[in-house]
Amino acid sequence: MNRPTGIRRTHRTATTLATLSLPLALLTACGSSGDSGSDSAAVKETAVGAKPLTAAQLDAVSLAKSDLTGDLKGYIVRAQSKAELADGAKTVAEDDACTSVGRVLGGGALDEPADLAGRRVTAKADRSAVDPDADAEELALAAFNVTTTSVALAAYDTQAAAEAALASLGDAVDACGGGFAFTVAGEQWTVNQVTTDTAPEAGQDAVALTAVTKQSADSAGPVKAVVFRQGSTLAHFVSFNAASMVTQDDFAFPTALVTTQATKLG
Repeated sequence: MNRPTGIRRTHRTATTLATLSLPLALLTACGSSGDSGSDSAAVKETAVGAKPLTAAQLDAVSLAKSDLTGDLKGYIVRAQSKAELADGAKTVAEDDACTSVGRVLGGGALDEPADLAGRRVTAKADRSAVDPDADAEELALAAFNVTTTSVALAAYDTQAAAEAALASLGDAVDACGGGFAFTVAGEQWTVNQVTTDTAPEAGQDAVALTAVTKQSADSAGPVKAVVFRQGSTLAHFVSFNAASMVTQDDFAFPTALVTTQATKLG
């Protein structure tokens, strides 16, 4: 993936940033960080077993504050509520063939999992490329240069069901690369383009993509997603950067989140 070299100057005002509307499934204020997962070692043996993980087991192997070290130091993690996880399942694409991409972009899980657990992880603001003497507009953009990632672990009844769900995402990327429209939790979004990316080394199978999304003239930019499979469990990651939704610049996907989650899932 291309790495951003800095924040591009834009003529849009800081007011646009303050009123930027983001996907409802992704837009949630950061609450207190959690540190679940103390029982993760106990469930690793069943993480790839024949039986699907329960909601409690998924929660135990989900990312926790203690996992956010190294490149992830300073990130904030919190659990997603059942209502937030349910929003992603309310995705409706105008073209049924594109539903799987829409679900992932909306923060939901593919197909119909048996159980779910979710986290929301927010990175530190990256102001390293900004001159402290820059004008107010560029400083405002720097303040919004924050990547937020929705993480959903989904357990399926069988490994075959998980494999089929992941395959449906690859098929949807192929079918819908030219763009499509979808609604998530009642909010309309347009995808102008979907491309396949190189997936991080995680799980037994993985799909990575970048979608160029648009909601309004002042809200268009890349959204990145990765889904990997470990046994009968799928780990879904979808990331957006608030500043990129204004500048339309690329941003660095937090690969370390994927590899850290893969290690914990086992």
